[in-house]
Amino acid sequence: MIVYKKAENESDLDEIYRLRFRVYCRERGYEPEYSCLSGRERDEFDQYSIHFIARHYNLTPVGTIRLTRNIPLGLPADKSSKKNIPRREVVAEVSKLAISRIAIKMSGSNRREVVLGLFKSLYQESKALGIQYWCAGMNESLCRLLNRYGIRFVRMGETAEHYGPCALYMAELRKIEKDMSLINPALFKYFTGSQEEKRFGYLSFGMYRIKRGKFSA
Repeated sequence: MIVYKKAENESDLDEIYRLRFRVYCRERGYEPEYSCLSGRERDEFDQYSIHFIARHYNLTPVGTIRLTRNIPLGLPADKSSKKNIPRREVVAEVSKLAISRIAIKMSGSNRREVVLGLFKSLYQESKALGIQYWCAGMNESLCRLLNRYGIRFVRMGETAEHYGPCALYMAELRKIEKDMSLINPALFKYFTGSQEEKRFGYLSFGMYRIKRGKFSA
C-alpha cells in the first residue's frame, strides 16, 4: 500500500530533496550529481511551495510532487516558458514530479498509482486554498496518462528542453471534476476523498484499484 502525505517538517522536506536527487541525478541522469553536492536536489522555489510525498507502507519514499502559488519570484515555469500565464491569483504550478523506478519495483506498486495518488493530494490541497487552475511543464507521455483518467491538461506553449522535451500545459479544476465524474465515477470518488482520510491527514488507495487504464472501486 502507498500512503500520501503533505510535508510537515524539515525531516519530510529533507527526504523529498534526497528522493529528487536519486531520481533526477542517478536514475534519470537529468542533472549531474556534482550539481547537487549535498545529495539533495533543491531550487529557489522550494521554500515557497507545498510538497507531497508518497511512501510505501514500510516508509520507503517512492514519489514526490510540489504545488507553487504565484510569488514575487513568479512561477517556476516563467524560467523556461515565454508564455504568459493568466489569472495568477487563482493559479498554482505543479512541478518536481519525481518517482523512483527502483522504489516502485521494490514496493510492488506501479507508476500510474503513484501519479494519481500524488495528484489527488494536489487536488485536495488546491480546493482548500481556492486554487482554480493548474499549470505544469510536462512531456506528452505524462499528459496522455493524466488525460486517460480525466485529468485533462491543454497545451499552451511550444516544446522546449527541460528534463527531456516538455511544453507548458494548463488545466481547470472545475473541468477536471466534471470530466472525471462522467468518465470514471470511481476515480472521482477517490479524488474527493473520505472524511476519515482527511481527518487522519493521509491519503491511500485503500479499496480502489487500477487495471489496464481503468480505475474501479
